[in-house]
Amino acid sequence: MSYRSNVSCPLCQAQPLIAYWPNLKFSKCTSCGLVFRNPMPSYEELQALYEHSWKHPEHHQEETGGTTLELARTYTRKLLSSLGRSDFSGTKVLDFGAGRGMMLRVLSEVGACVIGVEPFGFEKLKKQGFQAYQSLEEVADKDFDGIITIDVIEHLFNPWATLRELHKILKPGGWIHVATPNVGGLNAKFSQENWGEARKAGHLVFFDSRSIELMFQKCGFSRIKRLHWKIRYTRSPFKSIFHYALQYAGWDGELRYLAWKM
Repeated sequence: MSYRSNVSCPLCQAQPLIAYWPNLKFSKCTSCGLVFRNPMPSYEELQALYEHSWKHPEHHQEETGGTTLELARTYTRKLLSSLGRSDFSGTKVLDFGAGRGMMLRVLSEVGACVIGVEPFGFEKLKKQGFQAYQSLEEVADKDFDGIITIDVIEHLFNPWATLRELHKILKPGGWIHVATPNVGGLNAKFSQENWGEARKAGHLVFFDSRSIELMFQKCGFSRIKRLHWKIRYTRSPFKSIFHYALQYAGWDGELRYLAWKM
Protein backbone atom coordinates (compact mmCIF):
# COMPACT_ATOMS: atom_id res chain seq x y z
CA MET A 1 0.00 0.00 0.00
CA SER A 2 1.38 3.42 -0.91
CA TYR A 3 0.26 6.94 -0.11
CA ARG A 4 0.31 9.91 -2.45
CA SER A 5 1.35 13.39 -1.44
CA ASN A 6 -1.45 15.66 -0.32
CA VAL A 7 -2.11 18.84 -2.28
CA SER A 8 -4.69 20.11 0.22
CA CYS A 9 -5.11 19.84 3.97
CA PRO A 10 -6.58 16.45 4.91
CA LEU A 11 -8.42 18.03 7.86
CA CYS A 12 -9.91 21.26 6.49
CA GLN A 13 -9.23 20.77 2.72
CA ALA A 14 -7.65 24.22 2.46
CA GLN A 15 -4.90 25.16 0.02
CA PRO A 16 -2.06 25.90 -0.26
CA LEU A 17 0.21 23.88 1.98
CA ILE A 18 3.70 24.98 2.94
CA ALA A 19 6.80 22.85 3.44
CA TYR A 20 7.41 22.47 7.17
CA TRP A 21 10.50 20.69 8.47
CA PRO A 22 11.36 19.82 4.82
CA ASN A 23 14.19 17.47 5.78
CA LEU A 24 11.62 15.35 7.62
CA LYS A 25 9.02 15.73 4.83
CA PHE A 26 6.25 17.45 6.76
CA SER A 27 3.73 19.96 5.41
CA LYS A 28 1.69 22.56 7.29
CA CYS A 29 -1.77 23.90 6.56
CA THR A 30 -1.72 27.69 6.74
CA SER A 31 -5.46 27.71 7.44
CA CYS A 32 -5.97 25.33 10.39
CA GLY A 33 -2.37 24.76 11.51
CA LEU A 34 -2.27 20.97 11.00
CA VAL A 35 1.25 19.57 10.48
CA PHE A 36 1.57 16.16 8.81
CA ARG A 37 3.97 13.91 6.92
CA ASN A 38 3.71 14.50 3.21
CA PRO A 39 3.92 11.98 1.66
CA MET A 40 2.84 9.51 4.31
CA PRO A 41 4.83 6.30 4.83
CA SER A 42 3.23 3.06 3.71
CA TYR A 43 1.14 0.92 6.01
CA GLU A 44 3.72 -1.86 5.58
CA GLU A 45 6.54 0.38 6.84
CA LEU A 46 4.63 1.28 9.99
CA GLN A 47 3.53 -2.31 10.55
CA ALA A 48 7.17 -3.45 10.43
CA LEU A 49 8.13 -0.71 12.92
CA TYR A 50 5.50 -1.71 15.48
CA GLU A 51 5.89 -5.46 15.04
CA HIS A 52 9.61 -5.10 15.76
CA SER A 53 8.93 -2.91 18.80
CA TRP A 54 6.36 -5.27 20.30
CA LYS A 55 8.76 -8.22 20.20
CA HIS A 56 10.61 -6.54 23.08
CA PRO A 57 8.23 -3.85 24.40
CA GLU A 58 10.34 -3.19 27.49
CA HIS A 59 13.07 -1.82 25.19
CA HIS A 60 10.71 0.21 22.99
CA GLN A 61 8.52 2.12 25.40
CA GLU A 62 7.91 5.03 23.02
CA GLU A 63 6.43 2.73 20.37
CA THR A 64 4.54 0.43 22.75
CA GLY A 65 3.20 2.93 25.27
CA GLY A 66 5.37 5.34 27.23
CA THR A 67 2.95 5.82 30.13
CA THR A 68 4.52 4.54 33.34
CA LEU A 69 2.46 3.32 36.27
CA GLU A 70 3.32 6.51 38.19
CA LEU A 71 2.14 8.69 35.30
CA ALA A 72 -1.00 6.58 34.86
CA ARG A 73 -1.91 7.22 38.50
CA THR A 74 -1.29 10.94 38.06
CA TYR A 75 -3.33 11.10 34.84
CA THR A 76 -6.21 9.24 36.46
CA ARG A 77 -6.28 11.54 39.50
CA LYS A 78 -6.27 14.58 37.21
CA LEU A 79 -8.96 13.12 34.98
CA LEU A 80 -11.23 12.33 37.92
CA SER A 81 -10.79 15.88 39.21
CA SER A 82 -11.55 17.38 35.78
CA LEU A 83 -14.73 15.30 35.58
CA GLY A 84 -15.77 16.16 39.14
CA ARG A 85 -15.67 12.53 40.26
CA SER A 86 -14.06 10.66 43.15
CA ASP A 87 -13.87 7.34 41.29
CA PHE A 88 -15.09 5.57 38.16
CA SER A 89 -17.47 3.11 39.82
CA GLY A 90 -20.23 2.04 37.43
CA THR A 91 -18.40 3.58 34.46
CA LYS A 92 -17.49 1.73 31.28
CA VAL A 93 -14.28 3.13 29.79
CA LEU A 94 -12.46 2.29 26.56
CA ASP A 95 -8.70 2.83 26.35
CA PHE A 96 -8.03 3.24 22.63
CA GLY A 97 -4.34 2.59 22.12
CA ALA A 98 -3.87 0.92 25.48
CA GLY A 99 -0.15 0.25 25.08
CA ARG A 100 1.24 -1.95 27.83
CA GLY A 101 -1.89 -1.56 29.95
CA MET A 102 -0.89 0.94 32.63
CA MET A 103 -4.03 3.07 32.27
CA LEU A 104 -6.22 -0.04 32.13
CA ARG A 105 -4.71 -1.17 35.42
CA VAL A 106 -5.18 2.14 37.22
CA LEU A 107 -8.67 2.80 35.86
CA SER A 108 -9.68 -0.65 37.08
CA GLU A 109 -8.30 0.18 40.52
CA VAL A 110 -10.68 3.15 40.79
CA GLY A 111 -13.74 1.18 39.77
CA ALA A 112 -13.97 1.44 35.98
CA CYS A 113 -15.04 -1.46 33.79
CA VAL A 114 -12.29 -1.23 31.18
CA ILE A 115 -11.78 -2.46 27.64
CA GLY A 116 -8.59 -1.92 25.68
CA VAL A 117 -7.80 -1.67 21.98
CA GLU A 118 -4.16 -2.19 21.01
CA PRO A 119 -3.37 -3.37 17.46
CA PHE A 120 -0.01 -5.02 18.13
CA GLY A 121 -0.08 -5.67 21.89
CA PHE A 122 -3.61 -6.94 22.53
CA GLU A 123 -2.46 -10.50 23.24
CA LYS A 124 -0.11 -9.24 25.96
CA LEU A 125 -2.99 -7.29 27.49
CA LYS A 126 -5.15 -10.42 27.49
CA LYS A 127 -2.42 -12.30 29.34
CA GLN A 128 -2.63 -9.60 32.02
CA GLY A 129 -6.33 -10.40 32.41
CA PHE A 130 -7.76 -7.43 30.50
CA GLN A 131 -10.53 -7.54 27.93
CA ALA A 132 -8.59 -6.37 24.88
CA TYR A 133 -9.05 -6.27 21.12
CA GLN A 134 -6.88 -5.74 18.08
CA SER A 135 -9.20 -3.22 16.41
CA LEU A 136 -12.14 -0.98 17.20
CA GLU A 137 -14.34 -2.99 14.83
CA GLU A 138 -14.03 -6.03 17.12
CA VAL A 139 -15.46 -4.19 20.14
CA ALA A 140 -19.07 -5.28 20.60
CA ASP A 141 -19.91 -2.62 23.21
CA LYS A 142 -21.31 0.53 21.63
CA ASP A 143 -22.29 2.53 24.71
CA PHE A 144 -19.20 3.71 26.57
CA ASP A 145 -19.39 6.30 29.33
CA GLY A 146 -15.87 7.45 28.56
CA ILE A 147 -12.95 6.94 26.21
CA ILE A 148 -9.28 7.74 26.72
CA THR A 149 -6.69 7.90 23.98
CA ILE A 150 -3.31 9.08 25.23
CA ASP A 151 -0.50 9.78 22.75
CA VAL A 152 -2.25 7.83 20.00
CA ILE A 153 -3.79 10.14 17.39
CA GLU A 154 -0.38 11.37 16.19
CA HIS A 155 0.27 7.77 15.03
CA LEU A 156 -2.83 7.55 12.81
CA PHE A 157 -3.14 8.16 9.07
CA ASN A 158 -6.63 9.62 9.54
CA PRO A 159 -7.19 10.52 13.20
CA TRP A 160 -10.39 12.45 12.34
CA ALA A 161 -11.94 9.30 10.85
CA THR A 162 -11.05 7.37 14.00
CA LEU A 163 -12.45 10.13 16.22
CA ARG A 164 -15.77 9.95 14.35
CA GLU A 165 -15.93 6.21 15.07
CA LEU A 166 -15.14 6.81 18.74
CA HIS A 167 -17.89 9.44 18.87
CA LYS A 168 -20.39 6.84 17.62
CA ILE A 169 -19.74 4.42 20.49
CA LEU A 170 -20.07 7.01 23.27
CA LYS A 171 -23.32 7.31 25.17
CA PRO A 172 -25.07 10.70 24.94
CA GLY A 173 -23.31 12.79 27.54
CA GLY A 174 -20.24 10.58 27.31
CA TRP A 175 -16.75 12.05 27.31
CA ILE A 176 -13.43 11.46 25.58
CA HIS A 177 -9.99 12.39 26.88
CA VAL A 178 -7.38 12.98 24.17
CA ALA A 179 -3.70 13.75 24.72
CA THR A 180 -1.20 14.34 21.91
CA PRO A 181 2.07 16.25 21.33
CA ASN A 182 1.60 20.00 20.95
CA VAL A 183 3.12 21.35 17.74
CA GLY A 184 2.25 24.83 19.05
CA GLY A 185 4.36 24.31 22.16
CA LEU A 186 7.53 26.20 23.00
CA ASN A 187 9.83 23.23 22.43
CA ALA A 188 8.39 22.51 18.99
CA LYS A 189 8.62 26.18 18.00
CA PHE A 190 12.26 26.56 19.01
CA SER A 191 13.56 23.09 18.14
CA GLN A 192 11.86 22.87 14.74
CA GLU A 193 13.23 19.77 12.94
CA ASN A 194 15.15 18.77 16.06
CA TRP A 195 11.94 18.47 18.09
CA GLY A 196 12.04 14.96 19.49
CA GLU A 197 8.40 14.21 18.67
CA ALA A 198 8.92 15.07 15.00
CA ARG A 199 11.87 12.71 14.69
CA LYS A 200 9.90 9.62 15.74
CA ALA A 201 9.12 7.56 12.66
CA GLY A 202 5.68 6.58 13.89
CA HIS A 203 4.48 10.16 14.36
CA LEU A 204 2.46 11.19 11.32
CA VAL A 205 0.21 14.10 12.36
CA PHE A 206 0.66 16.99 14.79
CA PHE A 207 -1.96 19.37 16.15
CA ASP A 208 -1.99 22.74 17.83
CA SER A 209 -4.98 23.97 19.84
CA ARG A 210 -6.66 25.43 16.75
CA SER A 211 -6.45 22.31 14.59
CA ILE A 212 -7.41 19.83 17.31
CA GLU A 213 -10.47 21.87 18.32
CA LEU A 214 -11.51 22.02 14.66
CA MET A 215 -11.20 18.23 14.49
CA PHE A 216 -13.39 17.78 17.59
CA GLN A 217 -16.05 20.00 16.03
CA LYS A 218 -15.94 18.19 12.69
CA CYS A 219 -16.34 14.86 14.48
CA GLY A 220 -19.51 15.87 16.30
CA PHE A 221 -18.31 16.93 19.74
CA SER A 222 -20.12 20.04 20.91
CA ARG A 223 -18.46 20.70 24.26
CA ILE A 224 -14.66 20.95 24.20
CA LYS A 225 -12.39 21.79 27.11
CA ARG A 226 -8.62 22.19 27.11
CA LEU A 227 -6.98 20.84 30.26
CA HIS A 228 -4.04 22.65 31.85
CA TRP A 229 -2.85 19.90 34.14
CA LYS A 230 0.29 20.29 36.22
CA ILE A 231 2.25 17.12 35.48
CA ARG A 232 5.66 16.62 37.04
CA TYR A 233 8.04 14.82 34.67
CA THR A 234 11.30 15.66 36.43
CA ARG A 235 12.69 15.49 39.96
CA SER A 236 14.39 18.88 39.54
CA PRO A 237 12.34 21.57 41.34
CA PHE A 238 13.62 24.29 38.99
CA LYS A 239 12.70 22.36 35.84
CA SER A 240 9.34 21.50 37.39
CA ILE A 241 8.53 25.17 37.99
CA PHE A 242 9.41 25.94 34.37
CA HIS A 243 7.27 23.05 33.10
CA TYR A 244 4.35 24.12 35.30
CA ALA A 245 4.54 27.63 33.86
CA LEU A 246 4.45 26.26 30.31
CA GLN A 247 1.55 23.96 31.17
CA TYR A 248 -0.42 26.82 32.67
CA ALA A 249 0.22 29.01 29.61
CA GLY A 250 -0.58 26.20 27.16
CA TRP A 251 2.94 26.22 25.68
CA ASP A 252 4.05 22.85 27.00
CA GLY A 253 4.70 19.84 24.83
CA GLU A 254 1.33 18.13 25.28
CA LEU A 255 -2.24 19.01 24.33
CA ARG A 256 -4.83 17.57 26.71
CA TYR A 257 -8.55 17.81 26.06
CA LEU A 258 -11.90 16.62 27.29
CA ALA A 259 -14.79 16.64 24.84
CA TRP A 260 -18.38 15.51 25.28
CA LYS A 261 -21.01 13.93 23.07
CA MET A 262 -24.26 15.83 23.62
